[in-house]
Amino acid sequence: MSKAEVWEQWVDIHEFDNSVPLFETNSDLVVQTERFGTGSHERDVLKRSGEVEQLVIDEAEKVESDFHERGRRYEGVIYVMYWIDSNADVTPLYIGKSGKFESNGYKLNPNLKSVRDRKSRFARWGYGTAFHLGELSQIYFNSSWESYGSVTNTSKGRWIRTLFEPKSRRLNQEVYLWMKAWEVGGVGPYTPGTGASPFLEELELQLIALTWELFPEILLNTDGLPYNPEAFAHLRGLSDQSDLSDFE
Repeated sequence: MSKAEVWEQWVDIHEFDNSVPLFETNSDLVVQTERFGTGSHERDVLKRSGEVEQLVIDEAEKVESDFHERGRRYEGVIYVMYWIDSNADVTPLYIGKSGKFESNGYKLNPNLKSVRDRKSRFARWGYGTAFHLGELSQIYFNSSWESYGSVTNTSKGRWIRTLFEPKSRRLNQEVYLWMKAWEVGGVGPYTPGTGASPFLEELELQLIALTWELFPEILLNTDGLPYNPEAFAHLRGLSDQSDLSDFE
């Protein structure tokens, strides 16, 4: 089985058909805005869709309930931001997770706590400036289009140039989000039929490594990649999307 087939199989198993649009847009795919914060900290943010609001609440609350019940069913949430190409295939843009516990100890990860009422963290898709949509909005509304290319890869500058038309809030194409509360024993990309299952952290790294080999010029992750991903992609012949035969 080729790595492309491994990715496609994993997407099918986990029902990406149930994903929803990430942003609230009008009919022309222009992302809508809303005000977030209070007082002098109030600012414009790029608005999440109502469908994403419900998706994140549903999946994060599964983990939070499991935590409060002292259950051992869920390890956290895994998510993929992606496009759908002309063949209805999933083209991943960003892969991440939010684990059940804080980095130390056994307290609930605050990113997954009370997401229904606390929208700043929101399983890492919150409007706080340390989280995906908050940081994206901060850079979008406080920088010029010309400067986005010079913003370091640890920021959301690449996201803006990838997702949006130049100097516009209009998306290049619809952006989707898939999220799932990851169960202990869940099926990873390399485990169908084996009985093995990756931990959440291992799953994230497996998916990043797999999709970087398939989509090195598109994937927006920076962690979990070679220290110079562009050079290594060219070295391994991964920049030519038409030929992945060496990795079958």
